[in-house]
Formats: sequence, structure tokens, C-alpha cells
Amino acid sequence: MGLGTSTKKIFVNTFKGSLRVKAQANDPDAISRTNKEGNVVWEQKHGYVSGHITGIEVTDHKKFGKQLEISMHDDGNEFVLSVSALSGYAFAFYNRMENINFDQIVKFEMWGPYTGNDGKQRYFLAPIQNGELVSKKYGKDQIPAWELVTIDNEERFDKTKAFKFFMKKLEAVIKQLGQFGNTAKDVKAEATAPLDELEDDDLPF
Repeated sequence: MGLGTSTKKIFVNTFKGSLRVKAQANDPDAISRTNKEGNVVWEQKHGYVSGHITGIEVTDHKKFGKQLEISMHDDGNEFVLSVSALSGYAFAFYNRMENINFDQIVKFEMWGPYTGNDGKQRYFLAPIQNGELVSKKYGKDQIPAWELVTIDNEERFDKTKAFKFFMKKLEAVIKQLGQFGNTAKDVKAEATAPLDELEDDDLPF
């Protein structure tokens, strides 16, 4: 029998401008919604999650596709913040991860809503340290541009070049963390996303 201390792993996802944690129906703080499969799920709704970042992974999930998973530790709990690896949330993180001080606590907080160029309401998942938004590492002219492509008669953004650019940066960050396991190079490079995703420079923050 192995010996050790046990920590509680809490998975945190995003939904409509808030962070969500799976809950039981009898939880007084839980709210319900119907997911894409038509099932009723119960969740706690939060505005932020914080902790020391202990690991970063980009994985190919069979059901959800490419996922960016950020593991954090705080007060005996392990939080795993998961977002689409091709989302605006993820690309905003990629462009700031090299400016994060991993010896300090990071707070991921939902900002918004704001109105995008298409008139839709949007949110920004802000990485914050010392009370300030972590600054971007690269300007728009330093990152490969998204390309407009047509797939199955649907126009989409091809983010492959930008995705590869940031995955190389992520490999260096993973080494900095001393992390073992899955790395960005294990993930297939092809990367397309719907047109309603905005580039980080289009965000008002």
C-alpha cells in the first residue's frame, strides 16, 4: 500500500462568461442548465479561480477536441482550468504565459461582457498577478495571422500557424515548470475555429 497525502482535484470550465464547477443537485449553491446532449447538469458559478500554476497541457480530447488544461494548487486543492485550446481564452493565455511569474499566485478572472465587432456579447478570461493584468508578450505583427478557409462549405479561421507558434513557446514554459507528461508537440497541428473567435488584439483589455 502506498502512502501519501490526498488532494481534491476540482475541474473548472467556462460557460457564458463565468467559470463553472460540477455540483450535485442538492447543493444550495448549484444552478442547473441543459447541455448540448439535452441532459440537465448542475454547477456552481464562479467569477475567478486562483492558485500557483503547477502544470500546463494541451490535449486532444475525444469528445471536446483540443483542450488547454492549466493545473493550479491552492489551500490543499488542485484546480484544473480547462478551455478550448483554439478559443480566444486560450490564445489570450498563450500570449501572456511567458510573462507569468510561476513563483506567485495567478488569478484567472472573467471580465466583461463587452460588445464585439459583430455585435455579440463576449468575455475575457484575464490572468492577473499583483492586482494587474499580465501583459502580452507579442504584438499582432509578431504572430502568424489567422487564415480564412472554407471547410465543408463553412468559412472558418485556420489558426494552424499561430497555434504552432505558441506551442513552441509552451514547450519552453513547460520545461520552466519542470513538468513531465504530455507536451504540446504531441498534439496534432491542424487547428481551425469558428469565425466568431476574436484575436487577442481585438479585445478591449
